[in-house]
Amino acid sequence: MIVVYGTSQKTHQIYPGEFLIQTTDTDFELTGLAYDTKFNLNHEVKLFYDSNWFEIVPAWRTLPISVTPCMGILPASYYDAVRQAAAHLKK
Repeated sequence: MIVVYGTSQKTHQIYPGEFLIQTTDTDFELTGLAYDTKFNLNHEVKLFYDSNWFEIVPAWRTLPISVTPCMGILPASYYDAVRQAAAHLKK
């Protein structure tokens, strides 16, 4: 699995290769994030999809009980932002 760095710091500064997901976005709730978060496609890391890196989040409510470590998704409404960031990757 390839993951990219994300941060909720300095989200007002977006550089080439980065995109922002904001709490005010229509699909924000689907992301599983808690704050405005920017992601940097210039910094990617390859990780094994195993319990060393990904664990099931402890249940904080009764149903539904999570069976995967996935806490959210990247909604299709962000695909264009990701494509634009990818088009500006540092080489």
